[in-house]
Amino acid sequence: MNELVEKISPPLSIFPQRKFLPIKFKDRTAVEKNRAGFAKIERFIKFYKPEVRLFNGPANDGNLGEPMDLGVSNYAPTSEKRVVAFFVKFMDKMKDHKYVKIEFIRDGFPDASVIEKEGNLYSRKYVEFEFKASKFREHIKKKDHRTMKCDYFVMGK
Repeated sequence: MNELVEKISPPLSIFPQRKFLPIKFKDRTAVEKNRAGFAKIERFIKFYKPEVRLFNGPANDGNLGEPMDLGVSNYAPTSEKRVVAFFVKFMDKMKDHKYVKIEFIRDGFPDASVIEKEGNLYSRKYVEFEFKASKFREHIKKKDHRTMKCDYFVMGK
């Protein structure tokens, strides 16, 4: 702050004689600061550090799907993560299945576990999400995946 003030021409002193004088601002009176109050303000200004923003670049608006109003998003899914988001949003509206809870979503096969209601009974079902159907073939090729239980594949495309 001092550096900015020093660059002003003609010179400007914010606190003449290191004293904050009474002023009137928007019909409210500011009271005079004593030496201790002024010292607090001075310390605050001296040690103030602006917020560091890690991501200052331009927005990444790429990789958006076809524009459409889907409630939870304005664009069709373009990744597995967005397929998961749509599943979560619409799982209670699926006609053939009544999913009532998601037990977990994780990285790994299968991606999720859901609780499905069948009549008066509930059962655990395992779900794998993929954006493209071609990814399904990769799971079939992996021997360890063929030995794991997976009830449903949910695909975005």
